[in-house]
Amino acid sequence: MGVATDIDMETVQFLMTEDCNLSCVYCYEKHKAKKAISADFIKKIVFPKMTEDNGYKQLSIDFFGGEPLLAFKTIREVVEWFHSIRWPPSAKAYRFAITTNGMLLNKERRAWFAKYRDVVTLCLSLDGTREAHNRNRNNSYDKVIKNIAFFKETWPHQPAKMTISQYTIDQMYDGIVNIHNLGLPVEANVVFEDVWGSPAQRFDALQTYASELDKLVHFYHDNPKLRRPRLIDKNIMALYDGRHVGDDMFCGAGVQMNCWTADASQYPCMRFAPISTSNPLKNLEQSLDTINTKCRDCPFERLCPTCEGHNYEVSGSCHNRTSFHCDFFKVEMMAAAKLFFMENSEEMLAKDVVGATEEENLIRLRKLLVVKSIMDYCEHVLETPLGAQVPADSRDFRMQ
Repeated sequence: MGVATDIDMETVQFLMTEDCNLSCVYCYEKHKAKKAISADFIKKIVFPKMTEDNGYKQLSIDFFGGEPLLAFKTIREVVEWFHSIRWPPSAKAYRFAITTNGMLLNKERRAWFAKYRDVVTLCLSLDGTREAHNRNRNNSYDKVIKNIAFFKETWPHQPAKMTISQYTIDQMYDGIVNIHNLGLPVEANVVFEDVWGSPAQRFDALQTYASELDKLVHFYHDNPKLRRPRLIDKNIMALYDGRHVGDDMFCGAGVQMNCWTADASQYPCMRFAPISTSNPLKNLEQSLDTINTKCRDCPFERLCPTCEGHNYEVSGSCHNRTSFHCDFFKVEMMAAAKLFFMENSEEMLAKDVVGATEEENLIRLRKLLVVKSIMDYCEHVLETPLGAQVPADSRDFRMQ
């Protein structure tokens, strides 16, 4: 038995507590109550899953909140109990994952997490610069930053989670660079929610995002050894194999992932639970079957992230993709294509490659066509309503 990876994995989520010591501007948990889950209940759920033959070889046990470290005693009891059991050789590999704001670590807790670092990973939420983080997350930057050295030493390959809100989109580049300078990799994403205001405000945000992403393109081109966040590192060549995503789920909610709450109820994930929605849903089959036909016709659907819980909250259908982040994703695609071009331009633009096979020349042509297609398909998002292009000096995605 070993530590779990991401292959053939079942995920069990536990909403440890609905309480939180922050009130983040983008928090989707709008119905918090003073509820907490018990260690005995977690043991009851987890124990049989370690040995049952259900097609999964690995188990991820994820603790969420509110702020889960408000329930640290329960977490410690569960992990120590779990770790003390002599599981049979047929038991699944496992891991514990805890998403935290990083404010509740003290000397004792740091020592405990360090002891169990091989099976427990803390996933830190950190929104970039001091100004951006404080704007999004209740002026908590200085309290979080005191523990950065601990995160870096204990889980050096675990990315910090950076959320880009309408208030901090103009600091995206500086925020990502700051996290790298702190010694951590980073994953960042624009919120899914409809927060962008009027059409004019939304357009301004898109222009700003394009400018920030263009700076990021050059940053990662100049620093090729740094791990790149998915917003700039997309598998654009996958667009060429013709597979359609259809009804595939992105996260496995309700299939290989389920969430349990303090009242012993089970949901597909926490975004379907009462803490997140005024219309909770336990069975995805009860969701409406409607889809967003605009998304279905988009060639980027398979690469575009979605949240089934948010889809359900907005439309009553987990399959009906929300598109509030659509144009922001297209700008990301343009940035990813530009970075891909910059790093492969010599090969892609070569007129005659000595010794190249027909297949190698075809692959080279495909790369060039994918980049050009992305640029042509997405450039309209940076056009003004009157059709005039955004000034190139501030929205430069040209292939230079």
